[in-house]
Amino acid sequence: MFRFITLSLSALILLGISVPAFSAGKKAANAATPQTQSVSLGRRVLLVNPVRNVRIQLPDDKLRDFGVDFDGAVGHYLANHPSFILARSEHSKSTAEGGSKSTPKLTRGGDDYEWSGSVLPAASITFHVDAFSLITGFKGGRMFYGFDERFRTEFNDGTESVVNEFPLIIPFNYPNWFDRTFDEKGSWPTSSTSGLDLGEGFRLDSLFAYLNVKYATYHSSLQLRIEVDSPLSGRHDFRTVHVKGSGFFYDVVGGYVNWQGGIGVARNAAMFDAFNRAVAAAVQAIDRAASNLPLTALVDFIKQDGLIFLGTGISANVPAGTLYQAVENENLVIRVETSYLSGSVARLVKGAFNEVKPGMALRQIQSVGGGGGVPKGSGKIADSGAPSQSTFEVIELPVRNLSEPNLNGVVTKISRWKAFLKSLVENVFLPYRIWRYDQYDQAYLRNARLADETDSPDRQMNPIQNTQDWAREVLNQPWAMEYDLFRKQMSSEDVTVAIIDTGIDYNHPVVHDQLWFNPAPTEDVAGQKDRYGWDFISGDSRPYDDAYHGTQMAGAVLAVAPKARLMPLKIFNPWGVTNSAAVLSAFSYAVDHGAKYILCGWATRKYSKAMEMGIAYARDHGVPVIVAAGDLGLDLAKVPAYPASFAKKYANVIIVTARATSGAQWKNSNYYSGPGLVGKIVSAPGENILVPEPRGHYSRVSSSGVSAAIYTGILAAESVEPATTK
Repeated sequence: MFRFITLSLSALILLGISVPAFSAGKKAANAATPQTQSVSLGRRVLLVNPVRNVRIQLPDDKLRDFGVDFDGAVGHYLANHPSFILARSEHSKSTAEGGSKSTPKLTRGGDDYEWSGSVLPAASITFHVDAFSLITGFKGGRMFYGFDERFRTEFNDGTESVVNEFPLIIPFNYPNWFDRTFDEKGSWPTSSTSGLDLGEGFRLDSLFAYLNVKYATYHSSLQLRIEVDSPLSGRHDFRTVHVKGSGFFYDVVGGYVNWQGGIGVARNAAMFDAFNRAVAAAVQAIDRAASNLPLTALVDFIKQDGLIFLGTGISANVPAGTLYQAVENENLVIRVETSYLSGSVARLVKGAFNEVKPGMALRQIQSVGGGGGVPKGSGKIADSGAPSQSTFEVIELPVRNLSEPNLNGVVTKISRWKAFLKSLVENVFLPYRIWRYDQYDQAYLRNARLADETDSPDRQMNPIQNTQDWAREVLNQPWAMEYDLFRKQMSSEDVTVAIIDTGIDYNHPVVHDQLWFNPAPTEDVAGQKDRYGWDFISGDSRPYDDAYHGTQMAGAVLAVAPKARLMPLKIFNPWGVTNSAAVLSAFSYAVDHGAKYILCGWATRKYSKAMEMGIAYARDHGVPVIVAAGDLGLDLAKVPAYPASFAKKYANVIIVTARATSGAQWKNSNYYSGPGLVGKIVSAPGENILVPEPRGHYSRVSSSGVSAAIYTGILAAESVEPATTK
């Protein structure tokens, strides 16, 4: 049974928590021995609030409440701590409403006392988790899980009130949720994803059919604020703790569709281990955050012979000679004579005995060994509005390599002999694949090397050194005359176009000089600055195009508007995998950083709340969103495709269909046959369009995505609002 005593102190409610009777056969160790000042003089009661908002969607798309794990770690750490006693806030809430104030039963057996003692927390501790993330892999295969201060939406804010709308399990029998937009180009081993299956430790021998296991890096980050609220000592402090971890783990390589189970097992294991290590290090910061707190107690029972029984917490080990002062009456000072497992027995050494009342809150004022004079009180309790203090610390965990996960039953095994032969065949191309692996995830180079033009689809194509060369080259294309392209290029203005896609090869000569630079970059907990956009799928500052699609879109925009500034916002990995948090974050980032136009050159048949929220946010800030109609040859009036179908609801959405070289609609372009979208659906060239691709390459493509990019370039060149366009 629990008993509570509530006191009103400067409009503050202090809850006393009663603990069950504890049958003791002996005094607490050294409790009766006078002690001098030392590092630990008794145990302080800490009221620890449950950890909230750490529900994370795991790599296998399942939800896990890491707050429960966190609470368990805190409880385990404080259970036998020499300086603290754990009290839970849920106990406070459940018993504060009607706690008994009856006189506790007092018995004596031998030289021991036992009673149902109360406790008064010296402080309440609240953990605010500001960032919790795991980044797996490296180069183009890197993925971000969790949230941080730059990448936090209602889809990944720890509450997980809304789950990810784009899980790894795909119902359409396509590689991803976006139909054929991000299909792998070419064939193995020279395909667009060649080398991504390697990893930092190269591929290891595997017994799993068509599945590789590699040793890949992981990086974990846990940042939390430990709030210490101690009205009795006038403290309200915040200690920010950032725990960083890294190492290697066994990751699964292969198509996301076929092996999502293996990916989930491997990365879940890495996430659990990284979190447990981070929490174990973080909870130790309680020692530093809650240091120098005074001991606190409640008067439980008073005997006429002068003995005062104090509720200090079970096994608080308060030293004899410890002095307490009544919080609401400075003239009352009580000295501990002996401590038991249930609490402490004390006597009044200053003030009137008849003023001591059960339920009175006490606060330590000084600890002296074995007696001595009565020290002066430390004054009235500080006001709860006392200034806060804040400290910051970084904990770097040692590098740790994780063990191989158990994939039995997840994927089918093959024999070691077959696996060996398979690896021999693949390793013939290993040098090329190693080279390709190194080409992913490039940093921005201010003096990028010139592109290799040898693989150009146009043999007579002039060498391209910069964006202006590209603009002149495009003038030779058949569709250029239709738009009086030369005039548009000359009138092009320095407007910012956000491209939400697979990133951009910003070292390509077509794009390099027109990259948007953030005039006011911010730094995250990992020390990364968003100087030129952000990679929301990998959680880093390098939105490099590890596929090809985003670079194609960028080149098509610059073909018409060579003075436009391109803001790369990466939400797709090389396989077209994304998540709702990345989608919404990209839209918000584009709007908040001054993009005049947002280009989405892709489509999905899946409705997305995150996508709609992003478009609504852009509408509310007057930013047009130019979107591809899609490339399945479907009527949007009958089969929706997003974000195009949002045009029916949001005036800032412009649908672009693809036009063939003949001037008719391109055969694979989606279209709209219904009413209500007059002026909101346009067409642009979309067949056999010359575009740049990563690593200095060029190709010809046909899609409504490139049509949307061309139309975005037209708007940027003319610097007109879509409502005024024809």
